[in-house]
Amino acid sequence: MPNTYAFDDCSILKLCSIHIPVAFQAFFHKTSVTAKNGNNVKALIDKLAAAGYPKYRFVPSENMDGNIIKVANQLLEGYNIRMLSPVFKYEVIGQLKEFNGRINEEFLKINKGEDIAEIKQMFKQSIRELSKQDSMPQDDDLKIIQGYCKFECAGDKYLITEDEHFWGYADLILKRYNIYVVKEWECHTLSIS
Repeated sequence: MPNTYAFDDCSILKLCSIHIPVAFQAFFHKTSVTAKNGNNVKALIDKLAAAGYPKYRFVPSENMDGNIIKVANQLLEGYNIRMLSPVFKYEVIGQLKEFNGRINEEFLKINKGEDIAEIKQMFKQSIRELSKQDSMPQDDDLKIIQGYCKFECAGDKYLITEDEHFWGYADLILKRYNIYVVKEWECHTLSIS
């Protein structure tokens, strides 16, 4: 297979559809909630499946609990959360954890790299103003880049992500590491080859 398509953990979690318990459906006026970009990620996953391409994720997932909470918060954006009990948020987090455990084996693994000193130095020299509080990518982001660089692939490498630490530096990552960064909300437009 010529190209490799890898997803960060938050993008994978967007595939989860959260079931709303009956007691809380009045707040949502529906029986389930999906992430804003969930349909786009699913459309790409479906394209990969139709073409017989595997999908990849990065391991180990050192910040999975943080990613689950981040996606849970995104799922609840726009709803009057003050009216919802903390029990509901725990319900959402529990469903995301269960989903992650189930879907984990559906993705092939790319090991994150550990030797990130050179990559970190390159980013420090090329720091950009991002909308995030910290414009410097986190060490875990750099480990993803390092691991993907070492991953053997006959064709192009695509990283599907919502993280501005990647797409804010997409041109630099492509130029230096030959990795195409695809914004999660645009991933469904990719042509699979």
